[in-house]
Amino acid sequence: MKMNLRRTLTLAARMSPSPRDADLEAASRHLNHRLPIRDRILNAAEHLFAQRGYERTTTKQIADGAAISEGTLFRYFEHKKDVLVTLVSQGWSLLLTDLLIELSELPSDRAIDLMLHHWLQQFRAQSDLFRVALMEIQYHPDLCSRVQTEILSKMTSITEAYISDGITRGTYRNLNPRHLAHIFLSLFMLVSLEPTAFQSPPEEQTAFVETLSDVFLNGIVAYPATLANRVPAQS
Repeated sequence: MKMNLRRTLTLAARMSPSPRDADLEAASRHLNHRLPIRDRILNAAEHLFAQRGYERTTTKQIADGAAISEGTLFRYFEHKKDVLVTLVSQGWSLLLTDLLIELSELPSDRAIDLMLHHWLQQFRAQSDLFRVALMEIQYHPDLCSRVQTEILSKMTSITEAYISDGITRGTYRNLNPRHLAHIFLSLFMLVSLEPTAFQSPPEEQTAFVETLSDVFLNGIVAYPATLANRVPAQS
């Protein structure tokens, strides 16, 4: 009886998909066989890294998710780390390109609102990618350095140029545009990392973005603010 029970349990374990198999099946469902092999590798890695984490994902699993052999994967990426760096850098580069397009087309009176709406949509559409970036960037100094030098510094410079133009036109106050660019991007990045930013209904997202834009442009002090009604600093 014990042998029959053991055999039954063994067969059931073999038939039941393991967490690893479930992740690979999910990665395969995302696979488009018409894509170039390199893109298939990156797509599979994006999903697996997001679900399992970078360290717990093997190159064999990435290859299986991309429906290729592990040897084929190594012809495109020498190390697993190269897949991660390419994936994160490519995702941020796309965001940077979108930023350039957005800033060139937006009307100045609604630029901040529309930009924030667009970026939240991008983060929501590519939540796996940015989850990977945020999880792994803290453990890989070279990846962090690459994102900072190649992506974030460019985003800051572009935003600074846009704000400087707004200052020249009289749209924005005459404050340090570099500081304003850092504040704006830091505020947005922190908000975009909040999971509920992607899960709330569209009307709540719209209201949230409008509040965020209003706070950035106008602050939180009731207008008109006078020295008489400000709370004195604690000594």
